[in-house]
Amino acid sequence: MAARYPEDPTQEYKDKVKQFIYLLSELYPCGQCATHFQKFLVDNPPEVFFFLFLFILRINSNNNNYNELIN
Repeated sequence: MAARYPEDPTQEYKDKVKQFIYLLSELYPCGQCATHFQKFLVDNPPEVFFFLFLFILRINSNNNNYNELIN
């Protein structure tokens, strides 16, 4: 998804990506990961301005979930 994110997305496209991210947080296969992802989105609402956001969101979500699991 990040690889195909346009350099100059329309507002409609940005809105669809945001909706996708929030839906993904609800449909995540692991319930505990889904809860952590939803909390992460509350603290870090997505601002979809360029394709790197998706990559950064994924990394941060995994790092936060991992840190909570080991602490």
